[in-house]
Amino acid sequence: METLSLELELVGERSRARLGGLAPVEGSLREGAALAAAHEALLRTPLEPALNHLVGAALWEVLAGAGVTALIQQALARGGRLELAITASGRWQERAWELLRPPEAQAPFLCLEPSVRLFRRMAPGVPRDRPEADEPAALVVGGDPELAALWPRAVVLESPSREALAEALSQRVWSVVHLAGHGEAGVWWLGEEAISADDLGAMCRGRIAGACILALCEGAGIQGTPRRYDQDWSGLAGRLASAGVPEVVASRAPVLGRDISAFSRAWHSAWLERADALEATARARSALASRGSRAALAGVQVLHVRATG
Repeated sequence: METLSLELELVGERSRARLGGLAPVEGSLREGAALAAAHEALLRTPLEPALNHLVGAALWEVLAGAGVTALIQQALARGGRLELAITASGRWQERAWELLRPPEAQAPFLCLEPSVRLFRRMAPGVPRDRPEADEPAALVVGGDPELAALWPRAVVLESPSREALAEALSQRVWSVVHLAGHGEAGVWWLGEEAISADDLGAMCRGRIAGACILALCEGAGIQGTPRRYDQDWSGLAGRLASAGVPEVVASRAPVLGRDISAFSRAWHSAWLERADALEATARARSALASRGSRAALAGVQVLHVRATG
């Protein structure tokens, strides 16, 4: 299957898009009042279906004005797999690009299209050195014990102390680290102890060869009052990518335990079938979509961040 890469950069009032080996297309970005207002409402009710569809269609119109959606449609028409990589700064990185969808009433979210792999690129704050795992192995912390049963080698920590977690991470380079439990914007609760984004990033630096799955609420949210569900870069996901973790998967919104479980099982199963991280995320989103419209929204709210550079 052919894979087409669409690199999209959004900086200030300008966009730059390159599809495969074609010449880049540059355009102007204009955000209307409707999109700004919808985003403010989305902060308060991040899983409201009408708002998700409204924001997604408004983001599509922003890219249409810059000539980007024509490239997306051109790529989809060719068949194969489309990898849409978004690098953004300023307010554009705050926007929920995972909700991107054409404005037609029945049009699906782009990230739920079977052929589309939508993700964010982020330059890490430290030199990125993708370590090699000694052998396929997963560290599962506070999550579904059945996930560990999928792996040829896995270590399960049900409710470790901060020190025990740091010790486990330091023992080897892990293929996948799966962190579950209770999350708030910018904080992971390890039992009764709050682990900040900075602390978690320091613990994981250089210890993950593949991906870190944040199977908790608001893993892609930030600290602050009110909570900003659409700002991910100062939260757990952004800090892990900044620490050089190659791939980070997290939700920007609250999510039900059963949806986290379904997503996680689908993701790990795909990874162990030798899917790459983007493919695993796409399959996990599809698994949620098959469970109904609310679960599908939980899948759309998932952020996939790839550390690059």
